[in-house]
Amino acid sequence: MISVDEGRVSYAVMSFGGFLGFGNKFFAVPWATLHVDEKNKCFVINVDKERLKEAPGFDKDHWPDMTPEWAAEINTFYKFTP
Repeated sequence: MISVDEGRVSYAVMSFGGFLGFGNKFFAVPWATLHVDEKNKCFVINVDKERLKEAPGFDKDHWPDMTPEWAAEINTFYKFTP
């Protein structure tokens, strides 16, 4: 998710759960909370799997309205201060 106003990446979208791509829950994660794992060539977020199950999410057919209130909810959940 790119902030057009600021011209930068604000959130990464990741999926979690489900089986074979069905029932996945999508999450918007503040970009700055991700860390690069150069050895495994991936991004890592330091969030417990059980906590992630409680994260605000959405399904692939119903993306959220990215209002300031939505952003505040996401940032609060991940304890991120922009």
